[in-house]
Amino acid sequence: MKFKNILPLLSASFLVLPAPASFAFASAPPAASGVVTNSAEWFDAADPSRAAAAVGADRYVDGWLFFGGGKVGDHGDTSQRAESLPAYVESMAVAAGAQTANFPGYAAVGLPDGKGSMAGTLTLSDAQGLAELLMIRVGAGVPRDLRLAVLVDNLGTADYVPRRAVVLIDGQAVGELTVEPDVQPDWIYWDLPELKSGAEISLRVEADKGVAAIGGLVFLSPQPGAARKKVQAGVLPVIDRKVGEFSREGEYLKDYYVF
Repeated sequence: MKFKNILPLLSASFLVLPAPASFAFASAPPAASGVVTNSAEWFDAADPSRAAAAVGADRYVDGWLFFGGGKVGDHGDTSQRAESLPAYVESMAVAAGAQTANFPGYAAVGLPDGKGSMAGTLTLSDAQGLAELLMIRVGAGVPRDLRLAVLVDNLGTADYVPRRAVVLIDGQAVGELTVEPDVQPDWIYWDLPELKSGAEISLRVEADKGVAAIGGLVFLSPQPGAARKKVQAGVLPVIDRKVGEFSREGEYLKDYYVF
């Protein structure tokens, strides 16, 4: 996998953010965004709680989420997934219309603790431009230095053209990579320091031929022993953007003005 136009998440200097941002840096952390090429091993087989060298040998695996299931070539709802999420993931939602899909020839990624393997994606059809696929809201106990690794690889189409992947915190882009998939388990990752409880992490992928997709997520931290949630087998909620406090269940405001 080749990559270009990497915009580092952090620079050598301080990062200045607007006052209402939900996270801040006490000092300038080291630059940390990257690409792992053709690596199916994202955990240390000798110790599944630890990350493999590819995504950070000094990191512990707090939790993971992979999409897929059913027969090869089959599509299904987002209950077709394998997950072991950290307790600090308060909620997760996917794009309206997103489905899981397996693809012939897609390389499987092994899960830790003998839980088998997954070879699918979260796929959004009829997508244009940078499509938001996944939103994660973090709660209490989020590690000070969270690394989020994202499986990209084939991204849903057969010609593997380069495309962008962007991570946002509370609507503000904090990292962007352009990748060229090659049907192997390739990863991109970002370090997201000083996240506050309630922050929303959004993942967007550039669509190609109307399709945008990701394969899965791994949550990593420098400290061991993160609590895990019980597996949830239901369909994930749909992303529903609303307007601050001017909303109530099933309703939201648009085209409003100040009188």
